[in-house]
Amino acid sequence: MVVAHAVSDLLHHPFLGDTGDAAIVDAHLTLWVPGTEAGGPSEAVARDAAASLQLTGRPATVKLRAGGAAGAVSGFLDDLDGASDPAPRPSDLLVVSSATVADLARGRAQALFGSDAVAAREAEDALRRARPLAVLASDRLVLAVRLRSRLRSGAQLVGDLRDRPHGHLFAVEGDAWTKTQLGRLVQRAGVPGHVPYRAYPSGGEAALGLESGDADVVLAPASALRGEIAAGRVRALSWPRGAGAAPRAWTAVLEAPGLRPDQHARLKDELARLSADAHWRASLRAQGRDVSVRAVPRDFLARRLDDAAWLQRVTARLSTD
Repeated sequence: MVVAHAVSDLLHHPFLGDTGDAAIVDAHLTLWVPGTEAGGPSEAVARDAAASLQLTGRPATVKLRAGGAAGAVSGFLDDLDGASDPAPRPSDLLVVSSATVADLARGRAQALFGSDAVAAREAEDALRRARPLAVLASDRLVLAVRLRSRLRSGAQLVGDLRDRPHGHLFAVEGDAWTKTQLGRLVQRAGVPGHVPYRAYPSGGEAALGLESGDADVVLAPASALRGEIAAGRVRALSWPRGAGAAPRAWTAVLEAPGLRPDQHARLKDELARLSADAHWRASLRAQGRDVSVRAVPRDFLARRLDDAAWLQRVTARLSTD
């Protein structure tokens, strides 16, 4: 009877481990994206990753997690009482990006004592304790101008701004990360005063704003400008010397809390195989993104959080048009 019961249980639950938890390799993998990043670059990267995983025989889907950046992060990483909806499973991954971190830093800076600030601080604390599995992809920021612009290089642009900070109007992708990167460029280049900019919902729309004459310089990720540059409608500038390397937007995945060592190892192995998948590499490169599936140090997120806090302090050098 005992043997019969064991066989029956195995037939109904063929992948149960010795703890009764489904083994991570056999469960359906879900990549959760914060709802505030729906339609954005991080969701696009996650969907490409899920499609490539499915082609290699790994069931995977992308879903949106309700709430803003703070709610999505805290609900996934600090769900100690199982109150979040849905509660994380061992086969869940949280998609976190440079935009997520920038949104948290902005929420903490703009509401010092309100509930939003408390939620942002709690989410940041949760990220510092989290274990990132891999950076999936990165996306270099690009400066570009119209074909007939007299600007020939990033160095010339910076020289103009030092002489006349209001001499150029920037079109930028309107997420918090890209806007603060304009602040970093201004600060590192030693530009005095404020630099005017106009924010657009996406990098593609920022490029259209440039083409229509609403601005004369665009700052957006390479993936957003690739088509415009390839078609010869806009021209990329070299990144200014003295302003550091061109910043890169990034998309990473975090594991659910409480994974067993074997589950953690299995997920890392699957993501390592993803990095070598030809479909995955081709899909990202076609979009102008850099393939970057790699292991990351445990303090990866802590360093990005510190960097985002610093960037918030330099955004005072910006002004909207």
